[in-house]
Amino acid sequence: DAQVVDGTGTAQSITADRTPPSSTASVAATSVNATSLAVSVTVNDNVVGATSTRVYQATAATGPYSECGSASYAATTSTTVALTCTLPATNGTYYIAAGSTDAYSNAAPTPTTSIISVVLDTVAPTVSAGLSGATTYMAATTVTSTYAASDGGSGIDSWSHLRQSAGTDGAGSCLTTWSTATAVASGTAAVGTTTSFSNTGLANGSCYRWYTSASDAATNPATSAVTSVVMVDTAGPTGGAVSINAGATYT
Repeated sequence: DAQVVDGTGTAQSITADRTPPSSTASVAATSVNATSLAVSVTVNDNVVGATSTRVYQATAATGPYSECGSASYAATTSTTVALTCTLPATNGTYYIAAGSTDAYSNAAPTPTTSIISVVLDTVAPTVSAGLSGATTYMAATTVTSTYAASDGGSGIDSWSHLRQSAGTDGAGSCLTTWSTATAVASGTAAVGTTTSFSNTGLANGSCYRWYTSASDAATNPATSAVTSVVMVDTAGPTGGAVSINAGATYT
């Protein structure tokens, strides 16, 4: 601070401030599936206090940066500001930075670099499920199913290869009420090539089907179509009796 003497001979205190506030941006999620991005900015100005904050986005760490959100508030020396940055509609990686202005209109310049990044990904993963060497009726209790899960945006976060079962009507058809799906295989990394799983211990007289589900790091979900239905039938036909001339000894 400095002091000056006014026309009445009274000393007046003057605060000199030519430095803009400091601003540090952060994001809660590094992958998102919507263009509205929540950004938290920690602001400090120990002289006259900050009064507004801007948030910026760029497609490269070194810019150029464009303003994508702002907020104004009462002068404060320290605060955390919650802003919304509206990202472009194009999927990809965006770098986030922030700047603030104080009560003396000292404004931080447009950023030129940032280490904070987020991936915008609105596309669901690609998933599949199939059967290998299986037919509608199987005289075996082991069936090989196949699956794959990949994502070209934020990356696979989790996937599951699931199986359902149903009873039969005793006349060669499956019932239409299926069990709750059971995961026979799962993981957290992409399965880029089709992978096989051996389903053992299947029950005679039951029907089975499979599908694959996945979610990427931006929480986009995906579920494959179900496979063809397989009925397990390991029991041969029941032998019948033959009667000639109603069982007479001679005919």
